[in-house]
Amino acid sequence: MEEQLNQNSKNSSKPPSKDQNANRSPLLKVENRSYHSGASRQLLPTSAVSSHEVRCLKVCPNCHFAMHAADKFLSWQQIELSEIKPLVHQIDLVTSRCPCCHLEKRPELKENGQFLLGPRLEGFINLLMGQYRQSHHAVRTIISALLPNIALSQGFISKVKARTAALLVSPYETIVKAAITTQQPLHIDAMSWRHAATNEHLLVLRVGNVIA
Repeated sequence: MEEQLNQNSKNSSKPPSKDQNANRSPLLKVENRSYHSGASRQLLPTSAVSSHEVRCLKVCPNCHFAMHAADKFLSWQQIELSEIKPLVHQIDLVTSRCPCCHLEKRPELKENGQFLLGPRLEGFINLLMGQYRQSHHAVRTIISALLPNIALSQGFISKVKARTAALLVSPYETIVKAAITTQQPLHIDAMSWRHAATNEHLLVLRVGNVIA
């Protein structure tokens, strides 16, 4: 029995994982652990507080006498997401009629107002597809979860992607021109991934302070 208890990986066929360290007790392992006092999270400034509440005990839980507030208190902050409500801007194009030639005409939409989504929401969609590699279906699901009344089709997501690609043509031409004229080194950072049975690529180019 004693011989069996003294067997280890060196004098038997036992694996090293079955060895027992007799020279060190489990209590010693616990005592030798490194502990730290930890760090408490700092409170956000008063300007960031949207609502405030003061709580105090009115009756002593021990002897049931009336209690009076002291000068010391502990502040605790709970951070929560606000309810997301989309900003919907409606444009009424009023038709005007000329009393002389009886021409009826209404104003045209400006370039920044002719799309269904504003620039920040389109930028968020491009961030989901580019930086976080979300599919068109996933983007539609996320937008529907954040904005329940907004339903976007897959074709619309493709149009947003195409508009972004067209807008990136000008920065690309600018950085190519900068690389040719300034003769500074061109730095390229490439990232690729697999999506919908095709290889997708994202290139970031930099020449000096010009980034595309």
